[in-house]
Amino acid sequence: METGGDRNWTAHIVIACDHGGLRSHFQALEAELLHVLARVDEPKDIRDYLAALSGQSKMWFTKYERLHAKK
Repeated sequence: METGGDRNWTAHIVIACDHGGLRSHFQALEAELLHVLARVDEPKDIRDYLAALSGQSKMWFTKYERLHAKK
């Protein structure tokens, strides 16, 4: 699906990692973000997407903290 021609925003994403075992995972995350952002035109939809990412990240980290606090 291609985006419309009247996009009024631009995003620049760089995710870098110097750990060889993690580099490909960071590159995959960057590619996924770019994949979505390249196909969505409306700023409101981008805000919704970023809010969903943020929410999932916070949920994961809360779970992570709980699991590691028990140790």
